Amino acid sequence: MKSNVCIFPSALLPCEPIAARVFDRLRQFWNNARQGNLEIMTKSLTDGEEDAFILLNEAGASPYVVVCEHASNRLPKQLGNLGLAADDLQSHIAWDIGEEGGARLLSRLLDAPLALQRYSRLAYDCNRPPESEGAMPELSETTVIPGNRNLSAAAKMARVAAIYRPFHDGLARALDARACAGKATSLVTIHSFTKVYKGRERAVELGLLFDRDSRIADRLIKGFPNVDARLNE
Repeated sequence: MKSNVCIFPSALLPCEPIAARVFDRLRQFWNNARQGNLEIMTKSLTDGEEDAFILLNEAGASPYVVVCEHASNRLPKQLGNLGLAADDLQSHIAWDIGEEGGARLLSRLLDAPLALQRYSRLAYDCNRPPESEGAMPELSETTVIPGNRNLSAAAKMARVAAIYRPFHDGLARALDARACAGKATSLVTIHSFTKVYKGRERAVELGLLFDRDSRIADRLIKGFPNVDARLNE
C-alpha cells in the first residue's frame, strides 16, 4: 500500500505535544494498514446490510425526482434497538408511516425517479446536518432515545459516514447526472405526520412545504378544494 501523507511542521501547530499525538496516530494508522487491519479500522456501521441510498426508476421521464428521507424504521444491526420498545420503533418517531408506499405510487404515476433512505431517522435524520442536535436525537417528541445519549464523536461520525454521506452523495450524483443530460428537475420530498404531536392535535390534513420557490405548491394546493390543505404547515 502506498500513500502520500503531508505532516505540517510542529511549529505550525498550537504546541508540540499535539503535533506528536497527530504523528503517533498517523503512524499507528499506517502500521495497521500494513498489517492488514485497515478493513477493521474503516468498517462501516452498515457493512453487510442494505445501502442507505436506493434509487429506483433512475431513467424516469418525469421532470420530478421524488425523495423519501424517512421511508424506513430499520436500524443498523450494530445499533440494536437503541434501548427502545418495539412499539416505539413502529411509531412515527422512528419513520414517516406510509411514506414509502405513497412515494412508490407517485413514482409510478409520474414515471419519476425515486430516492429512498433505508434507515430510521432515530439512527440518523437525513434532513439534518451533522452539527444539528436533531440529527441523532436524544429526545424525539416526548420519547427519550437511550441509544443516542452521550454519543462520542467517533460514534456520531460512524453514523454520518454510513447513512448521511451515502444518502446525500447518492442523491447529488443522481441530480448531477440529470443536469449533465440536460433534464429539468424539480425535487419533491414526501413526508407523513401524526395527528397528535407532543400532545397537541393538528387539524391540517395536507401540508405543502417549500423554501423560496412556491410555484409548484401554489398550483398543487388548488387541486384539493375539499381538503384542509395549507402552505408551509
